[in-house]
Amino acid sequence: MQGLFLFLIGLVVIASMFRISFYYFIAYFLGFVVLLAWLWVRHTSRRITLRREFGSHAFQGEKVTIKLQLVNHSRLPLPWLKVEDRLPQPLTTTDAFRAVVTLGPRLSRTVTYELVTKTRGYFPVGPAQLHFGDVFGFFERMLSTQTPHYLTVYPKIIPLADLDLPSRSPFGQFRTNEIIYEDPSRVAGVRDYLRGDSWRRINWRATATLGRLQVKKYEPAITLDTMLFLNLNPAEFEAHYLDPASELAISLTASLAHHLANRRQSVGLVLNGRDRSMPIPAPQRTPFDFTFSTEDDEEPDDEETTVEGQAPEDLTDFHPLLDEELPPVVVSPGKTRAHLMRILEVLARAEARGVEPFAQVLRRYTADLPWGCTIVAIAWGSSPGLQETLVALRRANFHVVLLLVRFGPPDDFLGTMRAQGIACQEIRGEEDVRRIHARVAMAW
Repeated sequence: MQGLFLFLIGLVVIASMFRISFYYFIAYFLGFVVLLAWLWVRHTSRRITLRREFGSHAFQGEKVTIKLQLVNHSRLPLPWLKVEDRLPQPLTTTDAFRAVVTLGPRLSRTVTYELVTKTRGYFPVGPAQLHFGDVFGFFERMLSTQTPHYLTVYPKIIPLADLDLPSRSPFGQFRTNEIIYEDPSRVAGVRDYLRGDSWRRINWRATATLGRLQVKKYEPAITLDTMLFLNLNPAEFEAHYLDPASELAISLTASLAHHLANRRQSVGLVLNGRDRSMPIPAPQRTPFDFTFSTEDDEEPDDEETTVEGQAPEDLTDFHPLLDEELPPVVVSPGKTRAHLMRILEVLARAEARGVEPFAQVLRRYTADLPWGCTIVAIAWGSSPGLQETLVALRRANFHVVLLLVRFGPPDDFLGTMRAQGIACQEIRGEEDVRRIHARVAMAW
């Protein structure tokens, strides 16, 4: 562009020196074209909108279709428009999606692309950049969005072949084959009266029919209230196994929650790690922090972006933890489908970052749990105070299950915990998850 201005100045100088009217005509004509091109780009830059639409949640392995709707509200056409949408690196091999389109006056164009959710996580989609120019090619401008939207990919759910978590709660909705407690809300039939039976159990209608005292017979049942404690404190993992072990532990936790929720049992979660969607104090600026601006105009332009029809959220990008540590993430027990999706969403955004020692988390967040609740601790292995904490919880009438997700050579920690009466099992891969049985070496 600088060369064009120098050329025009040169024409004016030559026309003035030699008084050649043709050179004046060329200079005026080119000046008019340049001014027209500049006004063209300036006008259209204020009347371009971008709308991004995609499903913000997906399961691992699914394809997510992302639609970018480009709208030209101007009366002038856009001869060329290049769109770049930055992509999350774990889900693709390219840094951005790129497409070039032409937009007529007051027309829209939709471009689509797909992302394959190869791994679970919380990924930024965007920001987007728009490059366009005038029909003569004299001027070019760039518009960029300010913040990305986020795609949540749930962890992999592994079917559990056998899961038999215990409970000491005498009433509930889960039938058991062990006749320990009888639920008076579940009448299974009648039987003859035996000495010592309560008179409140007498079924008078059956007694009148059979001519002898009959009492109600109840089905045994328990309430399976389960709290999952997942430890993602990297200080309590072996460093070179941290990534695969933490991913397997997250998948195991999601599979347990899914299994229990499908059986309409109450399940909760305590995550000793970081939720990536939680804001971090005083975040540092990242390459994703674009401002919506033009090259020549400092006045911000409008952009419409939505995810499933929702207004864009003011979310921060990933930042390292600062001096102020975040507390563990807690999801209270529940049994609804929405509650399960809440747990899966937290696990999708989980990141292995140090919060506090796992034993301290167990002591703090089991204080208000109901009597007879089942506590499932998912960890790498031995950590300071873990053995003493689990034994103390068992003595406090909790049922404690320890699932050790780890690799490498075995040690004697598993046998030590079993000797203390703790149900314990090693998980070294997905096959171990499929065959999980929580009553291994139980000592009641």
